[in-house]
Formats: sequence, structure tokens, C-alpha cells
Amino acid sequence: CPPHEDPEHIPPKFYLPIIPMVLVNGISGIATGYATDIPPYALADIKNLCLKYVQGKDIDAIPVSPKFYGFKGRIEPNVKGGFDQIGIVELKGKTTAIISEVPFKYDRVGYIAVLEELKEKGIILRYDEDCGENGFSFKVDLKRGFDTKTNDDLIKLFKLRSSFTENLTVLDKGRKLRKFDGPHEIVKEFCDFRLPYYAQRIAKRLTETEWKLRVAVAKIKFIRMVLDNTLVFKGKSKSELTAELSVLFETELIPSLLGLDFYSLTTDEISKQIAVAKDLDTQRKYWKDATPEDQFQTDLKQI
Repeated sequence: CPPHEDPEHIPPKFYLPIIPMVLVNGISGIATGYATDIPPYALADIKNLCLKYVQGKDIDAIPVSPKFYGFKGRIEPNVKGGFDQIGIVELKGKTTAIISEVPFKYDRVGYIAVLEELKEKGIILRYDEDCGENGFSFKVDLKRGFDTKTNDDLIKLFKLRSSFTENLTVLDKGRKLRKFDGPHEIVKEFCDFRLPYYAQRIAKRLTETEWKLRVAVAKIKFIRMVLDNTLVFKGKSKSELTAELSVLFETELIPSLLGLDFYSLTTDEISKQIAVAKDLDTQRKYWKDATPEDQFQTDLKQI
């Protein structure tokens, strides 16, 4: 990567979501040599798969189906290995059908074309539309004597069943294009990739906490030495003080001690640093006992 203009605020190379968002958002595209078509899945379902997998459970038997945001109809597996997206229609009386949900492949113009075709064939007499921010809704007047035996007949008539298949081709953890067998395989790949970063987080937090604890303990000792005149500043240069402190404290802690202002050299500050040290010691114990699996589950449960 080229040098960043602000070295103190270098952005990360990439961001790590808690769950594989490609399954939640869905994606479709074509490129040279490959194509991908991943429908969206419910966030709760993907979260559950990740949680169960991190807990060491077999997730292959947990059923999940695509879920299009805002779609109130049904999505069912079909015999071809894909899925059917089924809209909603209800017969009111004998000659009025209310269509309240259509498959995602239709926009307003596209579905009106379906109704216009039925109207031209004389199967329906007229229709009224109510299309707005709440979606599609059509009131359709059927020809008298229209014969329908089941709701499936209406679904077929109004073309409310739309089939689609998945092509789960994405980059794997080795940044190689791979066609996955299903969402469960993507979840496993993602979790296996994500877990080692929790180990890095734990190591980083433990190092940071231990450092802050050492600083707090050193400050307590330092201020006490100043207050009981064990350490005298008067008449000494910075280099002399540094040399004297290096016998008593770790070298890397000395700048933090000499950086304390005059108003910090009080018994009140000692009490404050004691409280800070206790809190940091609790944090240190937490991170020392933490595991990547536990941290991953904590993040998942907070979604």
C-alpha cells in the first residue's frame, strides 16, 4: 500500500464483519470466467449458523432458506434444487381476487403487463392497483363463471410463482474463487477465517491492559516517593532524574512518570490510581482467560 498522508491515522487494510454479510445482503454478477448469484438470507438465520458452528455443533442439518427483505410471501425449496418465490393472492367472494404480494422479479410495470395479458384474453374483466411505499396491491375482477379449485390455481393464473437457483461463487479465505455447495459451507469458511483474529484481539488487549496496569502501579509508587521525600526533584536535571528512576522503575515507564503534572502529586491521585489499577487487574484477568470462541460468541449474541 502507498504511504498514508496521516501516519497516525492509518486506515485498516480491510474490515472484518461478525457474520458473512455476503449471505445477508446477497449478490449477483458476471465476470470473466465465472458468475455468482447469491440470494439474501435472514440475518437471524446466518447469526444462528455462526453461533452453532463456533460452539462446535453440526450445522449441516439446520435448514435455512433465502429471505428477501420486505417480501411477505413464501420461499420454498423446489425439486430442481433451487427455490420458488411465491406471492400472495386471496379470493374474495367468487369473482374478486386480491393480490397483495408479487415475486421480486416484477416491478410495477412488469406485473401490470401480466394483468393486461389476462385482460386481453378475457380471463379477467378489470383491475385496480394500489402501489405505493407499502408495495404492490391489486384488486382484480374475474370473469363470471371463473373456475378455481385451490389457491395454487390462482397462483398459477397470476404468475405468482417464480423459480430461482443459487450460484455461491465467492473468494475463499485464501482469496481464491470457489463455488460453495451452500450457505452452510460459506458460514464454516467464514468462521474458520474469523476466529484467528479474535486470538489477535485477545493478545492485543492483554498487552495493552498489562501495560496500563504497570503504568498505574508505577505512578502510585512514584507519587508516594515524592510525597515522603524519598525522591527529590530540586536541583536535579532531567537526565539525573532519569538515571535515578531507572534503578527503581522499568525504563519504558519513566516518561509516563516524569510527564505527571504538579497537581497529580497528591494523595488524591494515589487513591485514583489504586482504583484504576484494580479495574485494570480485573480486565487483565478477563483477557488472560478469554478464548477466541468465547469472544466470537459474545459478538454474535450482541447482533
